[in-house]
Amino acid sequence: MKIITELSGGADSALAFIEAQKKYAGAEFYSLFVDYGQRCAKEEEHASKFLHSRYQSLSTWKKVEVRGLFESALTQEKSGVDKVIDVLAGVYTPVRNIVLTGIALSWADAIGAERVITGSKGLVKVEGDPYSYKDSTVTFYKFMEAVINYATESSRKYIVEAILAESRLSKLSKLDVYLKLWGEYGLDFQDTFSCFLPLARNTMFAIECGVCKNCVEKLNAFNQYK
Repeated sequence: MKIITELSGGADSALAFIEAQKKYAGAEFYSLFVDYGQRCAKEEEHASKFLHSRYQSLSTWKKVEVRGLFESALTQEKSGVDKVIDVLAGVYTPVRNIVLTGIALSWADAIGAERVITGSKGLVKVEGDPYSYKDSTVTFYKFMEAVINYATESSRKYIVEAILAESRLSKLSKLDVYLKLWGEYGLDFQDTFSCFLPLARNTMFAIECGVCKNCVEKLNAFNQYK
């Protein structure tokens, strides 16, 4: 069996990538990274490559660029207060996950993969939460699965699996994600990158800001892990 994993370099996709290999031992894994113009594309790509090489060094890692399609707080190169305000207001990027999942499914069709693994943890959209979106839920991915199985001319049936969310009664917390990555799977703090407000690059890569939602969750988890 061939499996494509959407490997963004963030904590959720990293955990989904690792747990998929446990669940589907013996499968051929292919990792997909999409550069859609996000500010942290270089840092996320570095983390994605690292994770892939650590667990699947002999298989295929693929990068696809779709820059210029999206406009959101994640892609607009603002500075200072304006950038902070945009990010704190939410980072929804319209139809991003439709495009990203579509790319993964297109690749699956091309190489004969039967399954696409996504790192989403969303069971349903949480109303009032600016970081909870319909296109990051199990329902959305089941819709995408139905679309590809309707639209493709292939006789193959495709499955889109939100491995961290399906068969759960409550959402997996970010704390639980990091505790698994660090405590159970031996990753280090710097092995994933999920920052919304990267600090200026003094070297080849930017560093995480420590104040955006993703960074605060990561630091809180690390304090509990220690």
